[in-house]
Amino acid sequence: MSYIGNQPFNASFITDTFSGTGSQTVYNLTVGPGSGNAILVVISGVLQPPSAYSVVGQILTFTSAPPAGTNNIVVRYLGLPASSVTTSAYRNISEFTAASGQTTFISASYTPGFVEVFRNGVRLNSSDFTATNGATVVLVNGAWLNDAITIVGFYVSSVLNAIPNIAGIVTSNLTDITQAGGTGALQLPTGSTAQRPSSPQNGMVRKNTTTGNIEYWDPTTSAWIGITQVLSYDVLVVAGGGGTGYSLYHNGGGGGGGIVYSSGILTSGQSYSITVGAGGTGGTSNQSNDNTAGSSSSFGIFTAPGGGKGGTWPSFPGGNGSSGGGGAENGNAPSQAAGLGTAGYGYNGGAGGNSGPGAGGGGGAGGLGGTGVSSTRGGLGGIGLQYLITGTPTYYGGGGGGANYYGNTTAAGGAGGGGTGWHAGGSGGASSNGAAGSANGTPNTGGGAGGYERADNRAGAVGGSGVVILRIPNSAIATFSAGLTVSLSTAVTGYKIYSVTAGTGSVSIT
Repeated sequence: MSYIGNQPFNASFITDTFSGTGSQTVYNLTVGPGSGNAILVVISGVLQPPSAYSVVGQILTFTSAPPAGTNNIVVRYLGLPASSVTTSAYRNISEFTAASGQTTFISASYTPGFVEVFRNGVRLNSSDFTATNGATVVLVNGAWLNDAITIVGFYVSSVLNAIPNIAGIVTSNLTDITQAGGTGALQLPTGSTAQRPSSPQNGMVRKNTTTGNIEYWDPTTSAWIGITQVLSYDVLVVAGGGGTGYSLYHNGGGGGGGIVYSSGILTSGQSYSITVGAGGTGGTSNQSNDNTAGSSSSFGIFTAPGGGKGGTWPSFPGGNGSSGGGGAENGNAPSQAAGLGTAGYGYNGGAGGNSGPGAGGGGGAGGLGGTGVSSTRGGLGGIGLQYLITGTPTYYGGGGGGANYYGNTTAAGGAGGGGTGWHAGGSGGASSNGAAGSANGTPNTGGGAGGYERADNRAGAVGGSGVVILRIPNSAIATFSAGLTVSLSTAVTGYKIYSVTAGTGSVSIT
């Protein structure tokens, strides 16, 4: 007859064999069977009645000494009782509301290696935290303000009187199952959906080459049920930074794009949407406030909002966004207000000066934009946030610097791609202290644009575009849809790192 997988073979019960001396009555068994009724004893081929011997623990005692002979005593075990089963199996759940940047959490006790950590309901990989002392859990990346951190610790049960790990004492009836340190495997039948058995039976398991999943026959529903694989992931979602205005005088820097970082598990075969937000556009009409905020980026359910646009001289304040745009300088009138950031995503921009001082810098994902307080330099762009997902520490979401009133001192953008704010040296828009394009935010960082001064023949600067970075184990396969610009890196051992730098589409992981 045919078999699923390897053909089974027969194997005997566990046995002990002894040689009688004619005088010896006591023998040491390999394991304790619990009672004389749990073994069969054969001497010289004759089955012995239970009255001919007794068992205490692992000691077998005969009422009369068996005759001398080589391997003439055979003890066959009918079964082994479980004893000394610990009853301390339990779990502890500790819940926290995180402070901004918090990494260390003191939990209820746990057994190292038996702990799970969740951030806002998403299970973290073991590589995202350290839990070795049974009392504390330390995150690799600091939490956001008010993140819900849940730590589940486990203690485990044990059975002390199990069959011992002695080579050869137990013979498997499956010849190709992987053993410790071995290279075998249980081979399942494989085939397409169309090749499923015509008369499926309860207990059937197979690998479906059409779906890529292992599946089993469920007689209750009369259907094949796929066993979907779950895969760990890390994803960084960065939105576009804000653009800056076009006018004769001192314009504020754009706000840095918002950021979302998540770790957890993906379901094999499920499709996840991806959108990479563009940087905000620069203004093209003098004093019209026609520059724009950065666009949002997303991965599945996670969305990062775009950075606010910079304020435009003479009367337009900085725009609100994930981080706020910087306020414009307003000559002899009161300064223009800065845009506001969004809690959890970024910070406010800096206000513009008046009667001479420069414009304000855009806020960043990690810090406030600087106020324009100097006639020779606008406010600095707010700092972004640093992440290690690609294997190299990299900042994202920096704010753009504000334009200055006069002179050659630039206002640096924040770390994370923020553009430089500067003063142009004449009505023709020629720069005295910054190359053309230096005010643009860096592409794929979410950096806000820097502000120009006297750029009457040059459009406002463009915010840096966003990026979506997905890190999955090497064993997983990612399939991206058309419409996305994707590059692959293997800079982190054991992982594939996909950087999606433009477009809208989806990805499926198997």
